[in-house]
Amino acid sequence: MILALISPSILLIDNGHFQYNSVMLGSFVLGFNFLLKKNFFMSILFAAISVNFKIMGAYYLLSFAIYCLKQTFKKN
Repeated sequence: MILALISPSILLIDNGHFQYNSVMLGSFVLGFNFLLKKNFFMSILFAAISVNFKIMGAYYLLSFAIYCLKQTFKKN
């Protein structure tokens, strides 16, 4: 994950042309990290920060929703 975020193409294109996408992606990665640790409150908080920072973060919310629904309906 770290290698994907610091690749030269992401750093040059993302920071040069699409300004501030790295903040949105960073908050998404942090939110997904909390999601995997089962800390749903912090996960949703960082997902909301991601979407509120740039509306393009809404594209990533599908993965949050699918994982949360999977955890909700998971049989014991």
